[in-house]
Amino acid sequence: MSRAYAPYIAALATALFYGVTVLGEPLTVEGLVDMALILGGAASGSGAVRMPRREPALATPSP
Repeated sequence: MSRAYAPYIAALATALFYGVTVLGEPLTVEGLVDMALILGGAASGSGAVRMPRREPALATPSP
């Protein structure tokens, strides 16, 4: 991932870690899914993950 996103990702992971360990908040599936969505969006936005492009459809000649 881009180094521009690194501080935000570190802050997100740190907040989740401290929330669970220090504050005693429950670690829920929703929290993990939210974190995965945020990290996936950051990876996609930074260009670290690229979706494969589909080949354009070939035009068939008309009879």
